[in-house]
Amino acid sequence: MARPDPDLHLTPIFTNRIRQLLSLGTTKRTAIWTGMSSKGYWHLSRSLGTQTGMTNNWLKAQGLISIRDQWMKAHGYA
Repeated sequence: MARPDPDLHLTPIFTNRIRQLLSLGTTKRTAIWTGMSSKGYWHLSRSLGTQTGMTNNWLKAQGLISIRDQWMKAHGYA
């Protein structure tokens, strides 16, 4: 694994992503690897860093409804 360049200047978008992932409880290493990615938010939504920080419980606390729960309710499973 290559070491990052110590002279590398982090743009504000990378530092912001890393800070947000750390505040969600993602490990430091995972937050840095995910935050340094050049991929957009849509592609990062399926990454380990995002998945460990934005759990289903966190999404529910944000006020989002579960599509799975709504589907089960509509089909009589709940």
